[in-house]
Amino acid sequence: KLIVQMYEERFWRVLQMSLKIFNDIIALLANALRFYALKYFVGIFVQKEESRWKHVSILYIIGWAWTSAISLLFSSPAMNILSNITSLFLIFFPYRIKKTKKCLAVFIIYVINALVDSIVILSLTKYTMGQPVNQVYECVTSFALLFIAIFIQRTTEPEKEITLPALNMAALLMVPVVSIVYIYYLIIVAHEIKEIVIFAALALLFINILIFYLYHSLLKFYSARMNEQVFKQMLEVYSYQLDIARESEERVKAL
Repeated sequence: KLIVQMYEERFWRVLQMSLKIFNDIIALLANALRFYALKYFVGIFVQKEESRWKHVSILYIIGWAWTSAISLLFSSPAMNILSNITSLFLIFFPYRIKKTKKCLAVFIIYVINALVDSIVILSLTKYTMGQPVNQVYECVTSFALLFIAIFIQRTTEPEKEITLPALNMAALLMVPVVSIVYIYYLIIVAHEIKEIVIFAALALLFINILIFYLYHSLLKFYSARMNEQVFKQMLEVYSYQLDIARESEERVKAL
């Protein structure tokens, strides 16, 4: 009996270890798919020509390794938030764009990631804050993010080389920042009322996706306004040249 019990304990230990290894492998694959989706999100804000580095894909690998290590070693939501935000800033580092634009891109990409993750996990599991989650659900989240990223990229025009005023960028930036704070507050306070949290997450996801279209609409507006100002300046220059030509013609006639 002792020998049988010993083998049973060893069997269960090996099985638990195998399941943990399998779960970790699924987590790494899900995170890799998520970073592939992030590539589409980044392409909405920046173009390849704006990068100072040729091999930007190395930064995606570093970000994937960094976030995967933090997720597997620590079961802390705060650590996961910081690791994901820092990895996004790392990806945007080589691009020659303004800091306000980088901050807007980082926070809006992260908040969509967090909201999709919250909706999937709360809809399919009985989740409480800090509890480990089956990584199969992370795969579902990654596929959903990839679908959203491809949809947004195909329904928005390529970004023009123009920067919005700082006040407009700050107003847009407040939407994802407030969304992050609000959704995590709801998960902590009202996690037992899942329907309310899921509805709030869906509403915030819809609002933050609209920010992409609002951002590009503002770019179009300011681009048209700048073209109009350039056109007015050209008209003034041509008018001034015509006035000079008329004065010269009058002098010639007078002579």
